[in-house]
Amino acid sequence: MALYKRGKVWWMNFWFDGQHVQKTTRCKSKRDAGTVERAYQTQLAMGEVGIEPKKKAPTFKNAILDFIAWSKVEHATKPNTYIRYETSTVPLLRFFKDVRLDQITSNDVEKYKVWRSQQYCKPRGIKPKFPIQAKKQRSEEKLLAPATVNRELACLKKIINRLVKEDVLSSNPVS
Repeated sequence: MALYKRGKVWWMNFWFDGQHVQKTTRCKSKRDAGTVERAYQTQLAMGEVGIEPKKKAPTFKNAILDFIAWSKVEHATKPNTYIRYETSTVPLLRFFKDVRLDQITSNDVEKYKVWRSQQYCKPRGIKPKFPIQAKKQRSEEKLLAPATVNRELACLKKIINRLVKEDVLSSNPVS
């Protein structure tokens, strides 16, 4: 019996058939919580109550396509927000490609920050005509601003938080 208290309510925490079960008992006394936990374990063993199978985590590309479609509808009255999300997903997709979202760790996010902060932003309106100008232009380019990387990380956080809310993922490595 693994019971613990969160606030004024007791929670149960145990493993059943290799799956972690952590639920509230909605009881304020430990004795009642123990009874609820034993009853729940009995129902699991008899097959009356089942553990819902987890949804499979999508690939990063599919998650972005779903997010952009959602954002277009959600932010219809705020087109700049939709444009920002659409713009921010391009380098994210270039870095994470077809990785499944449950395989992204906070270490991968740190690698993305380093990778992205070492890139140059494109100058506006200048197109090199000759190779000599292209070399000259490289020295005029600036590194990406930290704000740009932060906006892209905020977009990544929003994408993953949506999936955490839908119970596809258990935690967000960006937060």
